Order: sequence, then C-alpha cells, then structure tokens
Amino acid sequence: MASSSSDSGNDSFTYYRSTASRAYRKKMQWKSNLFQFRSFITSVGPSDSHIERLSKTPFSWVLDIPESPNIRGFAQNMFYNWDCEAKCFIFQDVQLSFTKSDISLILGLPDYGDVVPMHVDAAFSQLYLQHFQDSHCSKNDLEKKLIQIRRETNPASVILFCKFFILYFFVCVFFTTTSSIYKLPALSLIDCVDDLDNLGKFNWCEALYNYMEPQMEAIGMVLSLRSKPQCLEPTKKPMLKGFARLLAVWMSEHIPIERPHNPYVIPRICRWKWRV
Repeated sequence: MASSSSDSGNDSFTYYRSTASRAYRKKMQWKSNLFQFRSFITSVGPSDSHIERLSKTPFSWVLDIPESPNIRGFAQNMFYNWDCEAKCFIFQDVQLSFTKSDISLILGLPDYGDVVPMHVDAAFSQLYLQHFQDSHCSKNDLEKKLIQIRRETNPASVILFCKFFILYFFVCVFFTTTSSIYKLPALSLIDCVDDLDNLGKFNWCEALYNYMEPQMEAIGMVLSLRSKPQCLEPTKKPMLKGFARLLAVWMSEHIPIERPHNPYVIPRICRWKWRV
C-alpha cells in the first residue's frame, strides 16, 4: 500500500510539473556576450601600458573575468520562484531581493557616486564626434578599431584603446545590445567613457541595477509559478539584458544545497573570483 501511495504521489507530481511547464515555461533569452568579450580580448592581448591605464579606472577587473558555466537553465529556473506582488524571489517562504549592494559585493565596485546619465540619449564628446557620429559602429566595427589601435604604441593610442575597450565591454556585457554602440541604453555613456579620469565618480552599480531590474520583474511575471496579474500577456517572451550572470553568483550565495522537495531546485555554483 505504501508503495502504491508513493507511486500515485509521484505520478501526481510529474503531472503537475509537466502541466506547469506547458502553461508557463518559456525559452529564456539572453543579451549577454561574455564569451565573445573574453575570447576577443584574449586574442587582442592588451599590452602592459593598456593594463596600467585601465587599472586607474573602475574596470580593470574585466581583464580577469573567468570562464563561467552555462547558466541559462539556472537563471530560468530561478525565476520560477519570483513573487509578483512582493517583487522578489521566494524560496521556502524566505524573501530574497537582488539589490545594488549585491552587485557591489560581487563586482567590487562602490555603491555610491554620481548618477550615470542613462536617460540622456545624446553625446557631444570628442570621442563621439570623431569616431561614432557618422558610423553605425557594430560590435565587429569596435573589434576592428581595437585591433587597429592595438598596433600603435603612442600614449594617445593607449588612452583611445582603453576607451574603446570599456565601450566594447559595455556593449557585450554590462549594457548588452543587439548589434551596435547605438543600442546602448544611452549615447551619453560614450561621453562618460571619454573622460577616463572621472569614470570612478559614477555609481556603476546603480546604473547596472536600474538597467536590469525592470527586465527581471517582467521575466518573473512571465515565468513564475506563483500568482500572476490577470492582465499579463501569456505570449510575452522573456528577455534578460545586462550582466545576467551576476544573478547566478548572487543566487549561489543564498540558496541552500539540499532542497529535495523543491521541483525547481537551483544547483549551487562556484563563486567567481574577481581581482578588484
């Protein structure tokens, strides 16, 4: 009798999970090109002069971003635990909110400083006028420019390489885009990068969080097995842009390993090691 009851329970669970999958499971898409960024930068090989100049900015650590696991399924399963009303993740009745402080701890960037002008869709710096005003400037174009500038060794070319390097990082990883520099959330980011000496005055944690948070909420509303607003469009496809792998690192620090009763258990992954 015990075996029969157990089998019946397993069948019910399997049916529930398959039904929930058909009703809610969507293919979660990314706009993250971390692998492309790492592969290209490794092939270009920044010189000691480039590394020294980048070390004076908040983004020298991007040279040491390690290989990361494929977390598409990891993050997708994570959003099944999103609560639409509380606007946070809930695991065993424990509420977990992804915050700017989490980004700061993971990346080693300070959670303070001037607001990044993400709302200004215009640029007026010399960097923009000389290199982007009359150019579509796709990722491939940025790569060609970086390769060309890498061959030069004068101080001006070193600074220019670092500016293009950070913009390429923004396009591929931080503020991920579909194809070109003009898909950045604001062209004013070009003006920020043009002033390398003052890049550290901005709160990049806040900028990245404000870029990702609305998308996280939208994805959670689509994928969550918890209650959803009745007005939610069932055909909406989730798309997560920004440094999505931050979520995997953050979640690995908060979710206990043993949750055998949870059908959407999220495996713990190794914490990334950043040089900051």
